[in-house]
Amino acid sequence: MAGRPLKFKKEAELKEAIDKYFQYCAENKKPETIAGLAYHLGVERQTIYNYEKRDDFFDTVKSARDRILAGLEEALFTEG
Repeated sequence: MAGRPLKFKKEAELKEAIDKYFQYCAENKKPETIAGLAYHLGVERQTIYNYEKRDDFFDTVKSARDRILAGLEEALFTEG
């Protein structure tokens, strides 16, 4: 199945971009979200899920998604 070429060709490139997103969020007191991550990376949300389907990117994307989910779940119990 042919598609667009990958924006991030190596796992290290994607990890670095994801780390910059998390740093941006921390410095600007912004919540970490999948939509925010996609916007920061310059890709569609679905692209993030597509990267996760690839063995060479799975761990990096899964870790980022888990971190985002954990933060959102914690916010549900600590705010308001």
